[in-house]
Amino acid sequence: IRDRERGPHLVLLARDMTGWGSLCHLVSAAHLAGTKGVPRYTHELLQRHAEGLVLLTGCRHGEVARRILAGDEEGARHALRWYAEHVGDVPGIGSGVFVELQHHLAPDDDLLVARLARLAGEVGLPTLVTSDAHYATHDDRVLQDVLVAIRHGLTVDGSAHLRRHDGEYHLGSRAELELRPPG
Repeated sequence: IRDRERGPHLVLLARDMTGWGSLCHLVSAAHLAGTKGVPRYTHELLQRHAEGLVLLTGCRHGEVARRILAGDEEGARHALRWYAEHVGDVPGIGSGVFVELQHHLAPDDDLLVARLARLAGEVGLPTLVTSDAHYATHDDRVLQDVLVAIRHGLTVDGSAHLRRHDGEYHLGSRAELELRPPG
């Protein structure tokens, strides 16, 4: 992955108070290592503070998905194995690493979801259907567009290239997610 793409998206959840402490350490260190508003974590940092956490591989900007989209399936497989090795199992559930499958009706989402599901099966990790929620309801997209423009110091028209391609980045219900195309 190119230098400008370092710091991939990742979702970490605390499963208990130990996980909460790990998450606090990670967030603090990532903010100190990053720039204003753009925290950065490293694999080494995650390795030191993974106890009590559940890891979701993230959206299309996560390490695994970006490697797949860049044609580096071996790198994606390696990343999944690394996460599985360094994030412990959840008692009663199994793996503490879940491969996220997200379909937001983008042209390459079918391909991405199918490859993520296949890799998860190869590595022996569970999958989880999620939505890359950037706003609560479909109607909140307009407000999100305004906030993106403000953040980048642009007009709403001038920030068109930064917007989501459609309004499918809201917190989808189970019924909505089930209606999305299968990968």
